[in-house]
Amino acid sequence: MSAALASLLQNVVVIIVYVVILFGLSVKLTLLSLLLAPVLLLIIRPMINRLRGRSRELAAERGEVTSHVGEMIASAKLVRAYVAEAFELGRFQVLAERLSQARAAGAALLSLTSPVSEVFGGVMIVLILVVGTRLALARARRSTQRC
Repeated sequence: MSAALASLLQNVVVIIVYVVILFGLSVKLTLLSLLLAPVLLLIIRPMINRLRGRSRELAAERGEVTSHVGEMIASAKLVRAYVAEAFELGRFQVLAERLSQARAAGAALLSLTSPVSEVFGGVMIVLILVVGTRLALARARRSTQRC
């Protein structure tokens, strides 16, 4: 608990120092960055929530398959005695198919999360560079006109 608290405190201090440095460099760019960051969270948050849901679903399916296999192994003599191999195999195939579908859906969502965040992050960087360049050019023009 104390290590987590120390890490939290350290991260808060680092963020505060970065924000102070950014405000020292350019107030407008800092405000633009601070306004764009929550937009990225609003875009990515639903995807992360769906990914967590898929992850829980996958864990439940994996537990179901593991439970069924353990049950089949423990009752192998009963399955043979009642000639229920085909029934148990069919039941296992249904569970394995559901697990496979859950895994594929989770992988598809996971593969989509990174490109979306990278594209939006790239757009944010380009926007910050454009605004920063315009601010620098305007400042250079003003200093040239004074001379």
